Amino acid sequence: MRFRLANRADWQRLRDYVGTLPWQREDGTQIRYRVTVEELRSTRSIEQNARYWALVTAISKAAPDFMGGEHHQPEVWHEYLAQRFLGMESGPFGHGVRKSTARLKVGEFAEYMTEVEIWAQGQFPGWTFGWEDAA
Repeated sequence: MRFRLANRADWQRLRDYVGTLPWQREDGTQIRYRVTVEELRSTRSIEQNARYWALVTAISKAAPDFMGGEHHQPEVWHEYLAQRFLGMESGPFGHGVRKSTARLKVGEFAEYMTEVEIWAQGQFPGWTFGWEDAA
């Protein structure tokens, strides 16, 4: 069961619901529950997504000047950067996939973009990001 808690009435509704839960089965064995309360945050915004892809596109356009002409599409840079800064999710038989940027909350995604921008400035001396770079 999931509850959205935004006001006192929601908290009361949750308390009432928990109060109705049985604490033991008919055979007398105890029932245990897990309750998790976490702050509800939205995932990244449309504006953040647009800024991120402009940033990755700007990196894609700038990189060849610093990599002997080697060019990679923004999607390739996206994969590289996500794996570099977010790491990998473990998977079956020791194989995994990179962690998803789509699951990042607004603040987490802002931190990720900042890390990417700082990294790019270190990799490509004199480079700065501006929206016009991605046009």
